[in-house]
Amino acid sequence: MTDDLPTTFPIFPLDRVILPPEILLPLHIFEDRYLKMLESVREKGRHIGMALPLEGRSVAEEWAPPIHPIVGLGKILRVRENSDGSRDIVLQGVSRMEILEELPSLEPYRMVRARPMPDVLSDEDLFPRIERLLLRFQTIEESEMPKLKNHAASGLIDQIMLSAPIGFQEKQKVFAEPDVARRLSLLEELIIRD
Repeated sequence: MTDDLPTTFPIFPLDRVILPPEILLPLHIFEDRYLKMLESVREKGRHIGMALPLEGRSVAEEWAPPIHPIVGLGKILRVRENSDGSRDIVLQGVSRMEILEELPSLEPYRMVRARPMPDVLSDEDLFPRIERLLLRFQTIEESEMPKLKNHAASGLIDQIMLSAPIGFQEKQKVFAEPDVARRLSLLEELIIRD
C-alpha cells in the first residue's frame, strides 16, 4: 500500500480538521489557491495532505501558518462543480504521513515531501479497552459490539478520537502516534477522567 503513496503532495492547512486513514471528509473549496490545487491534483494522483496548524495559529489569521509535522493524506473520491465556481469534494484518508520538508513552490499553495507512517501493530488484544471507550463515548449499543471485533483496532481508535470531547491539539497528539497500543493509551489518558 505504501508503495502507491506519493512522497510529494500539496497540503491544505485547515483549523479543526484531522484526516485519519479510511475516514471520509467532505470539503467545500472556494479559495482561488485551493481551486488551483484541486485542478492540479485531479491530473496527477488526486492526493492532498490535510494539515492542522500548530496551537495558537490559524488559517483565518495567517496565509501559511506553521503546521504539525504529521498530516493525513487523502485521496479525492468525488468532485462536484458548483455554478459559482466553487467545488465540493470528498476526500478519503489513506495514510498518516510525516513531513520531511516543505518544498519551494511557484504555485499559490504549499507543497511538502513526506513519508508514510504505517501503524505499529500490537500483539495485545486491544478490543476490551476499545469496547470500554465505545460504550462510554459513542452511541453504540452493547449488542453491536461483536460486529466491531472484526474491524482494525487503529480505525476504531481513530473514530473514537475524532468524536471524543477533547480539543484538536489533543486529537492531533493521538493521531500522530504510530504505535496503535500507545495511541489507545494516549486517548484513554485524555478522555477518561475518573
